[in-house]
Amino acid sequence: MNRSFPAAVAVSTAVSLVLLGCSPKASQSAAAPGVDGDTISLGVLTDLSGAFVAGGTDTLRGLQLQWDEINAKGGVCGRKVELAVEDHGYNTETAVSQYTEMEPNVLAFQMLLGSPMVSALTPSIGKDEVLTIPSSFAGNLLESPLIALTGTTYRQEMSNAVHWLEETGKLKGGKKIGHIYLQGEYGEDALAGTEDAAAELGLGEVASQVVKASDKDLTAQVSALRSSGADYVMLTTAPTQTASAVSVAKALDYDADFIGSTFTYVPSLLDGSAKGPLAEHFYQTSALAPLSSSQEGPARILEAFENRWPDQMPNPPVVHGAGAAEVMRTVLKATCAEGDLTRENVENTYRDLTGVDTGGLLPALDFTARGEPPTHTSYLLRPAPGQPGGLQLLTELRPNPGTR
Repeated sequence: MNRSFPAAVAVSTAVSLVLLGCSPKASQSAAAPGVDGDTISLGVLTDLSGAFVAGGTDTLRGLQLQWDEINAKGGVCGRKVELAVEDHGYNTETAVSQYTEMEPNVLAFQMLLGSPMVSALTPSIGKDEVLTIPSSFAGNLLESPLIALTGTTYRQEMSNAVHWLEETGKLKGGKKIGHIYLQGEYGEDALAGTEDAAAELGLGEVASQVVKASDKDLTAQVSALRSSGADYVMLTTAPTQTASAVSVAKALDYDADFIGSTFTYVPSLLDGSAKGPLAEHFYQTSALAPLSSSQEGPARILEAFENRWPDQMPNPPVVHGAGAAEVMRTVLKATCAEGDLTRENVENTYRDLTGVDTGGLLPALDFTARGEPPTHTSYLLRPAPGQPGGLQLLTELRPNPGTR
C-alpha cells in the first residue's frame, strides 16, 4: 500500500509512524490491543490533505515532538510509544473505514481530528471501549465517557469572547453581533455559545451565516452580515475562510472586528494579502496557549520544533498535539500504577484524574466531572507578525462554568 504524506510525517523520528494494514503487527492479547512487551501503539486519524491540513499536520508534529521526548526518557509503563497514523483528508467515510482497520491494533486513539468524524465514530468508540482524544472541542462530545476533550468547548470559548466584549465596553451603544460558522458540530457548537451569551446579556438576535468546508469565497456571507448591521463577527471557519472573511470586509469598507474559534487561524495567513486586515481586525479565542507563551511547555515545544524543522513556522495546533500527548502519558502512567494496562483500566483511570498539568500547553485539566469540559478557561489572542506561532496573548478568560 502506498500513501503520500507531507514532509512532517515522512521525517524519521524516535516515534515510529506506521500505517496499520500496511505493516505487520506483533501478536497482542485480546485484553490489551496495541500493547506488547516493548511497545504501546496509539492511533492517529487526522487530516493531512484536506480543509484542515495545516492544523492536522502540526497537531501530528506536536504529538511526535512530545512522544520523542518521553520515549528518549524511557517511555511510559516500561515501553516505547508508537503512533499509527492515517490521513482521512477531512472525509468522514474515509475516517470510519480507517478506524475499523486500525482499532484492533491500538490501545487508544491519541488523536482523532474533525468534529464530523468524531461524531460519526462515537458509537464505535463506546462499543470498543477505546479512549479517544479528539482534535475537536465540540460540546456534544462530552456525552461520551470515552472521548477526552483536552480543553474547553467551542461553545464555551465563544461565550467567553462575547462576555469579554461586554466587560470591556465594546458593545456599548447597542452594538450587534453576527456569526459565520462552518456547517457541522464545530460551527454549530460555537454558534450556540454566541447565542447563549447574547441572550444572557440582552444583546438581541445573532445574525448568522453558514459555510461549507469547500467554500473559499465568503463575500456573500460577509455582505449579509454587513447588511444586518453586525459590529462584531464571530468566526468558526477554516483558516483560509478566515482570510477570505477579513479580506472581503476590507474590500467592502466594512469596519467590523472578527473573533475566531480555536482552529480559525494559522500564522502563514500573515504572509498573504489578509495580513493587514488580520492585524487590525482579528482576535482569536482559543483553548490552546500560544507558542509565544513564556510558560515551560510552549517554550520547550517551540525549541524542539525549531530544531527539527528550522525552515518552517509552527502553527498553534503544535501546542494541542504536545498537550494531548502529555495528557495521554499521564493517563497511561497512572493506569500502570494502579494495575494492568487494559482499555477498561485506562478509561477508569482517566475519569479519576484532576489537576492534570501539561506545563502550560493547556490549562489545568479536571476529568472527574462527567458531562463537563475539563476546563472552562480560554485564551484571548491577537495576530502578531514575528512572534512564534504568529499570536500573542492578551488575556485569559475565565467564565461562569454553567455554559458548556
